[in-house]
Amino acid sequence: MLGEPMKPLPRRTAAALLALALTPLAGCATLATNRIAKDCEDPRPYTLAALGHEGNSDALFVVVACAGDGMRGAALSYGVLRALAGVTVFADGEARPLLQEVDVLTAVGGGAYTAAYYALFRERTFHDFTDRFLDVDVDYLMAWHAFYPADLRDMVVSGRFARSNRTTRWCDETLFEHRTFGDLAVGRKPLLLLNATDIGRGAWFGYTPAAFAALGSDLSTYSVGRAVAATAATPTLAVPVTLQNFAPACKRLPGWVGPALAGGTTDPRLRAFATAATAYADARHHPYIHLVDGAVADPLGLQPVIDTWLDPVSATTCADVLDGTVNAGSSAFVVIVVDGGHQAPDTMDEDPSAPRFFKARNGIADIPVPASARREAALVRSLLAARERAGGGRGFLVEVSLDDVPDPATRARFRSLPGALALPDRDVDGLVGAGSSLLWHSPDFTAMLAALQARP
Repeated sequence: MLGEPMKPLPRRTAAALLALALTPLAGCATLATNRIAKDCEDPRPYTLAALGHEGNSDALFVVVACAGDGMRGAALSYGVLRALAGVTVFADGEARPLLQEVDVLTAVGGGAYTAAYYALFRERTFHDFTDRFLDVDVDYLMAWHAFYPADLRDMVVSGRFARSNRTTRWCDETLFEHRTFGDLAVGRKPLLLLNATDIGRGAWFGYTPAAFAALGSDLSTYSVGRAVAATAATPTLAVPVTLQNFAPACKRLPGWVGPALAGGTTDPRLRAFATAATAYADARHHPYIHLVDGAVADPLGLQPVIDTWLDPVSATTCADVLDGTVNAGSSAFVVIVVDGGHQAPDTMDEDPSAPRFFKARNGIADIPVPASARREAALVRSLLAARERAGGGRGFLVEVSLDDVPDPATRARFRSLPGALALPDRDVDGLVGAGSSLLWHSPDFTAMLAALQARP
């Protein structure tokens, strides 16, 4: 790895010790699972319309997509959110931070840690997220967790308690403090969309009321921390997170499935959703659903945004997947994409021998993501332009990518950082700074600020 050697540094060691002190030493060693829905209706539906919108203007619709593996994606996303908190916009006759105008936070990979933390804890994020997560060597911490009595007992009994299970539990108990989607549902905007990949079907799976209803399950009682762990579970590097399928409890399919399977859509993604939903209805043959990093099926976490708000065909076909309402009076639709993606170093091509196991594994995990991310961003840009031509208000796509870091050496170092949950302090600080700097120097962001008459 380019950059500093991986070893616990003083600041990181202190943060890890603090996290250990906050982590319970006992408790149930088996993974908590999703719960069956009692009456097939979520008592606290987590939809955009159900959230409070105090201090959030109807004239502006803002989506922020946070993507990128591990600590790299989390730190870059944090830098962008911090920068948005420092921008002032004028709406409804008052000045307010642009971050307060964000309607939707959608995330895959390491970006999910930052997005979920802000959705739950808001302004507190800028006071303690660095100490509680960015400065914690989570990989080092999880190695110590392996010796906890509860973890050892579960490993002996089941033989299945892997490192990613420990990470899942730490996310739930310590980082996200046992908060659930029900806690999010009684809050205010933004709506949090966590995106995973169902590896049994290779299809997108979102932590939404509709997706859980297809499993006969209750989203409101499900842990946000466990959802984040699934969203960030890189294939070949982490064990999938599992949901139990209770579909016979509800015995129904979402309304868009039938038309999609009958040829009502030409969109291959919607057909994949419909096929997955049909499989979920057969809980006898599909009693469990296994989820990994959402970037496998949706590299930037933009798929639900496209299918719900931007693509008119998809929005009609799957109107009940999410609350697709965008205020008719919205004068601008803004999508800010944070892409903290990884790129294997070119030196791999200089060696005539086959790559060693870990280098090959890391390269395989990232093969489809860069090209797919570029295609997804291009699709969003074209759909925003089409929406604007149809009279749907101004459309802005702002891309924050490590590809745009001006210094070649710094860009190469950032792009080659591993998707681990531990990075040297220098790189974490550099990524946070890069997130803010890249946003401010984006021509699209500058044009958007001018159109909105915003100011730093």
